[in-house]
Amino acid sequence: FERLHAEDVFVVFTNPEGITGNVPHREEAQNFLAAFPDHKIQFPHKLLFGQGDMICSVHRSTGTHTGDWKMPDG
Repeated sequence: FERLHAEDVFVVFTNPEGITGNVPHREEAQNFLAAFPDHKIQFPHKLLFGQGDMICSVHRSTGTHTGDWKMPDG
């Protein structure tokens, strides 16, 4: 995880306000995967683009919501 994310990464994923740091982002991803244990991610267009220190990917995500999903507000 650390190899793919800078220590001070800023990510907008499950928290619409975003979070900063690879440790909080890893925790966010683990909470998501606990809720969607069969989660699959595909990059059908192989698009990854950015400008300056911003980057964006286009992907397709599928999964079955079978577990508890801990959201930013608890």
